[in-house]
Amino acid sequence: MIKVIQKGLLTTVQDLGRRGWQRYGVPVSGAMDWHAASLANILVGCGTNTPVIEATIIGPTLEITRACRFAMTGAAFAPKLNGKNIDLNRCHEAPAGSRLEMGIATSGARGYVAFSGGIDLPPVMGSVSTNLKAGLGGIDGGRPLQNGDILPLGPQTALRGDLSLRQADPALLPAYSDTPTLRVVLETRPDYFDGWAVTILTGQTYTVSKDSDRMGCRLEGPDIPYAPGFDGNIISDGTTLGSIQVAGGRPILLMADRQTTGGYAKLGGVIMADIPLAAQLRPGNSLRFKAVSLAEAQEAYIAMRTALSDLDRRINVGR
Repeated sequence: MIKVIQKGLLTTVQDLGRRGWQRYGVPVSGAMDWHAASLANILVGCGTNTPVIEATIIGPTLEITRACRFAMTGAAFAPKLNGKNIDLNRCHEAPAGSRLEMGIATSGARGYVAFSGGIDLPPVMGSVSTNLKAGLGGIDGGRPLQNGDILPLGPQTALRGDLSLRQADPALLPAYSDTPTLRVVLETRPDYFDGWAVTILTGQTYTVSKDSDRMGCRLEGPDIPYAPGFDGNIISDGTTLGSIQVAGGRPILLMADRQTTGGYAKLGGVIMADIPLAAQLRPGNSLRFKAVSLAEAQEAYIAMRTALSDLDRRINVGR
C-alpha cells in the first residue's frame, strides 16, 4: 500500500482517461502528460493505462508500506527515497517502509509516479482518472489526495532483466521547456476569424495565466481578431484535447479535463506530440505556436508512440 504523509499542492490518481463517454457529456480527463504517465508505467512493467499518481509543482511525501518497484517521470522534481537523491525516468526498488519525497519541481508542472502492480482503485465508467469538477474517479468520489489517504497496490509482477536497464534514454523524452513552441494544425474559418488571426497566433508570444488549470491553459497576449460582425460565439460543438478556443479574443488551450462541447470559435489544435509540452506549463511560462500540416502531426505522434512501444518491448518482453 501507499500512504500519503504530505499531500503536496495538487495530487491526484490518473490513468489515460475516461474514453467513449463524451457523447453523454462526460469529460475524458486522464493524465495531463500522457507521455510521462505512459513512460512511468512501462518502466515498472505495467500497461500504459495503469493508474499513476500525478503531482503538481509541489509533490507529496509517500510511505511505501509494501516492497515494490516504482518510477517517476515528467517535470524536474528532485525526489528522494529514504533521504537519498534518486533519478527520474528509471525504475527503483523500494523496501517496505520506505519514504518517497517528490520534492518541488524546478521546472515543469506535473510529475508522475507509477508502481509495479499499479494503484488498485475501482474504475468509474472504465477509468480511475480523477475529475475534480465532475467528482468522478480517483478516491472518495473524485477528490485530490489528502494526508492519511491509503492507496492499495495490485499484485506485483516479476520484472525481467537488470533493474538498472529500466531507464529511459534522454532522446525518448519530450523537449520540455518553460518557453516551448507548440505545433498546431490550424482550423481557418473566414466566417469566424479575420485574415490576420493566424499571423497573430503564430507570430506572437503568449503567457500562461494564473487562471489555468487541468481544464485548460488561459493565455495572455495579443487578441485574436474575429471576422467583422462576429463576436466569437458559435453553436456548441465538440472539443478535443489541444483545441484552441478563442474567447473574447484570447486563446484558451483545452486540456485533459476540458468540457465535452464548447461555444467559442476554435482556431485549430495543438498536436498530440506536443500535448506533453503544454501539460508541463505553469503560470507565468511563455509559449509560441507554429503551424504544421495534419500529415506532420500524425508523423510526430506515431514516432512518439513507436519509441514508447520499442522501449516496452525491449524491457518488458514476456511480462
